[in-house]
Parts: sequence; structure tokens; C-alpha cells
Amino acid sequence: MEDIKVLLLRAKSGDKDAFGQAYQAYFAPIFRYLYFRLKDKQEAQDLTQTVFIKVFKNLDDYRIQGQPLAYFFTVARNTLIDYQRKKKEVKIEDEEKIEEVQNQEELMQSQFLWQKIMAVFPNLPEDQQEIMTLKFINHLSNQEISEITGKSLGNIRQIQCRAIAKIKELTQN
Repeated sequence: MEDIKVLLLRAKSGDKDAFGQAYQAYFAPIFRYLYFRLKDKQEAQDLTQTVFIKVFKNLDDYRIQGQPLAYFFTVARNTLIDYQRKKKEVKIEDEEKIEEVQNQEELMQSQFLWQKIMAVFPNLPEDQQEIMTLKFINHLSNQEISEITGKSLGNIRQIQCRAIAKIKELTQN
């Protein structure tokens, strides 16, 4: 697979196959991010498609600087915000849908602990949910999270620490 920056440059020049390769490379992380935020597989798939359509339509305006994945996550984040504003209600997912996520076992050693964490996750403030999803579900660095959210590295670390402390507090009860 070619470097994503090269693929996006080729796509800007009209090479649809190059964009297709970028799509294949970034579909899974964008889908996972949206899925963990929406808790609905179909909605996450629909919004993932919307993200790629937006990126494709705006290729002419895209400047290749920084990490392309951060750009895709920024578009995904903004798309999710727009969607949630329109919908104004978040659906709660059932346990079957949680099991569909590919990396569930890698994220948590114990199924019991995973269930406890997922049960308290909606109780976290929105910013903590977002940061924890980007960090531990999509395995992004704090620098990448900072680029996506516009928050400082110190703020990212602080939000993570508070979220972890809150999860520990809520799961011990």
C-alpha cells in the first residue's frame, strides 16, 4: 500500500483508484470511531460513507500537511457532531453489537471488566468519551488526538486521567 499522502495527491489529480486505496486503509479506524460513539452499526456505516464522500468532494481544498488520518478523523468528528445535533438522541447499544467490534478482546483482558466499563462509559462527560474512544479504541497518539480535537497535549492527558479515574470509581461500586 502506498503512503496515504501520495494516494491523496493522486486522488486530487483525479485518480479514483488512489482514493479507493485510501478508503480501504482508513475505513476501519473511521468506522470504529463512529461505531463506539453512536453505538449503532448501521448508523456508523452510513456516517463513515458520509465522511469519505465529504473528503472526496473537498479533495481540491485539502492541503497535504500533518497526518492524513488526523484530517479524516476531524471530518468524522465534525460529521458526528452535525449528526448528533440533528438527531438529538443517542441510541444505547445492546451487548450483541458490542461483540461485533473486532478489537474488543485486545482492548480488555476480561469480558466482565469490558462489560462493566461499557456500562459506565455513557456516564462519562462527552469530552472524556471522545478522548477515550480515540485513544483506546482507535489507538491514536495524544498528538493525533490533539490535532483532531484542537485540545492541547496537556489537556488530552488530563482528560484521559480523569476518565480513567472516573471509570475506576464507577466500576468499583
